Amino acid sequence: AADIGLQPRTSCIYRGRDGFTLIELIVVMSLISIIFFFAIPRLDTSFLTNRSHRVSNWIVFHVKSLKNKAVSQQKTYVMRLDLGENRISCFVKSNQDGDVLDQTEEKSVPSMGDETANNLSTEGLLEKGRKSEKEVFSLPQGFRLSDVILGKKTVFTTGTVDIHFYAKGYSDLAIIHVKDEDGNTVSYIIEPFLTHVTV
Repeated sequence: AADIGLQPRTSCIYRGRDGFTLIELIVVMSLISIIFFFAIPRLDTSFLTNRSHRVSNWIVFHVKSLKNKAVSQQKTYVMRLDLGENRISCFVKSNQDGDVLDQTEEKSVPSMGDETANNLSTEGLLEKGRKSEKEVFSLPQGFRLSDVILGKKTVFTTGTVDIHFYAKGYSDLAIIHVKDEDGNTVSYIIEPFLTHVTV
């Protein structure tokens, strides 16, 4: 009996498990995969450089803005791409075929003193109103408009191309290709009945 009392007792109590089972690991990996599946398409422009970001933001914002303005003001808006000058301009389409702004779009001039008013000619006021309504964006150095596909088959590599945004809420189908200094090409797809641009 004395010998039994001197022997140390070893504990074999199982206190719990360490680690994860294979089923738990599979479930966690599946959840992470689903999250990445939905998150990565939203980050497709986050890897671009700051200048690429600037070009993308300008095109995406103005396409949406022109579609909204065309419907709210019941006017046809135009996004003109000058492939030679690497310049994009937005304006209201006039009654003629030119790019002169509609007279109704000229902004009213605030009232001012007689001396100041006399110093500004009528032509100067009209020109000021036109400039304020026509937005022009020049692509950063190293970027160029390589081509524009209008409709399904018409490809433009030179000259100017007009993309129309109509009062009924739709626009021309167009794909704008912008090439950077490294030779990478970004496509901006403008769908007729969608407000967003696919990059």
